[in-house]
Amino acid sequence: MQSVNPIQLANIKRIQDALHNGRLVLFVGAGVSKNSGVPMWGELIEKMKSELPESLRNEKDDLKLAQLYKDSRGEKEYLEMVMKTLCHNKVIPNPIHKELLALNPVHIVTTNYDDLIEQEIRNEYKQFTVVRGDKDMPNMTYPNALIKMHGDYTLGNIVLAENDYYNYPRTFALTRAFVQSLFASKLILFVGFSFADINLKMILNDVKNILEERMQPVYMLSLNKPDEVTQKYFENKGINILYLEDYEERTLLSYVKEIGEEHKIKDSYGRKLYRYLKIIEKYDSNVTDDIITYVYNKVSPYQDEIKVYGSGLKYLFPSYIDCIYEHSDGFQSNIEYFNNLEKRLKTFTGRKTFIKKYGIKTCREFIRFAYYNYLHSIDECTILGNNFWIHIKDYIPCTVSEFLSDFDFEAFENRLKELSSRQPTGTLEDMEYPYAFYKIGSYYKAYQEFDKILPMAWKRQKYILYFLCLYNMWSLRFAIKSELLWSCKKTIDWKPIYEKLSEIDLYDTLSKLPIPQEIRKIFYDLLANRYIGNKAVESEELKEKVHQQRKLAERGGISINSNEVI
Repeated sequence: MQSVNPIQLANIKRIQDALHNGRLVLFVGAGVSKNSGVPMWGELIEKMKSELPESLRNEKDDLKLAQLYKDSRGEKEYLEMVMKTLCHNKVIPNPIHKELLALNPVHIVTTNYDDLIEQEIRNEYKQFTVVRGDKDMPNMTYPNALIKMHGDYTLGNIVLAENDYYNYPRTFALTRAFVQSLFASKLILFVGFSFADINLKMILNDVKNILEERMQPVYMLSLNKPDEVTQKYFENKGINILYLEDYEERTLLSYVKEIGEEHKIKDSYGRKLYRYLKIIEKYDSNVTDDIITYVYNKVSPYQDEIKVYGSGLKYLFPSYIDCIYEHSDGFQSNIEYFNNLEKRLKTFTGRKTFIKKYGIKTCREFIRFAYYNYLHSIDECTILGNNFWIHIKDYIPCTVSEFLSDFDFEAFENRLKELSSRQPTGTLEDMEYPYAFYKIGSYYKAYQEFDKILPMAWKRQKYILYFLCLYNMWSLRFAIKSELLWSCKKTIDWKPIYEKLSEIDLYDTLSKLPIPQEIRKIFYDLLANRYIGNKAVESEELKEKVHQQRKLAERGGISINSNEVI
């Protein structure tokens, strides 16, 4: 199988990184609407030309022709003709629109006047603010926006004729400024534009002249192979062309394992565009038949921020493993890889080969990973056998949690002294100290220690650790309230702390953090687990009630037996 151009692989990887980190902005051109039956720009201009005097039939300036038609027919007739020619209210979205939304762009900018993207947004139950003109800019209620930078039929403010382009900096001043800001802060991907597209040229010239070296990476999906001159032309404008030879496309698609709704697209170019988008969404550059290496490559960059993935461990396995079932001792995948691995590890030669392939360090790290995630076995393959449990102290260091579980309070106290003198490092090890206070019911102290880690984690770009701290602080709010409210010392006002922590929007924070998509899914699962979450809240509120009743009982008040049972 022939290899894929490494430059194009790097382009795909950078686009995927932006997708996963919430930095991807899609610029959608007429080539996307074409697959729904909307005529292209050239067809519209030819229609106008056919209704103008014979003397203008040889005119080559499209903008001038549109202006002449508008001036001769008037605003109303001009707009009606454009809407009729471009099939307004007569077309529906095609699979390319669905695939565009599957890329989870933070914003979509389009030069199209039609409402096909809006229709698909409604079909997918997505939340996007639709900006049809400058008046909509102050009313962006959602974090994601669809920017119709060349207007919309609803407002009748379409940018098509010569004067529309000349007056654009004035009539769309806020929209233009917002779009320019995206080029300075996000990764831009042009979809559905051709090399000759006049809108593409104008947008790039406008932005390039203002931002110059401050422009972020810009990419364009091309269905036609650019010649050297065209390639150089777009490079000078700061745009990288993503084009795949047929064999490269086939190679990447062989790893995607999912073609989706390509068969619903009639146009061959449309099907190719759909496949490009599917590759960007699904292709995994880390894909390999060696699942251990695959998972290790996923977790190793973040080992100093997160150890426990819980049920979310399934997100770390290759996408071609269709079904992974969780059970009390690990996972059931029903694939041959782990069964074959079990057979090899039963022999001395197999174990020796395994250690030689991965190295002792990696093997030990994988065993620790398995322990923290209750991964005792996968299918018939035992990960944590008797030998591990006999020598567990060689792999897993004792922490305050183990000392408390063993009722070894002297060791717990000594460990606490060690942690109190330890300098924070901005890693997961910093979390043991506040966790110790949580375990002994000193919630306010735990909150204070988490609060110290939070800014350090942010400063060192440890965003997973940052979110874990924030989540723990938010989870402590009822416990802190209860502790401070009924504490013998009334020196600390619990209300501002409780209110501050209650205002934390974990969903909003998570959506904006530049963390891997797999880990983002794990945290979304954590936040969506309302049953456990509510029970935790109820238990903290119940503690407060029990404490109140105990105080009353000490003074001869009501019984607390029923609540103690609960």
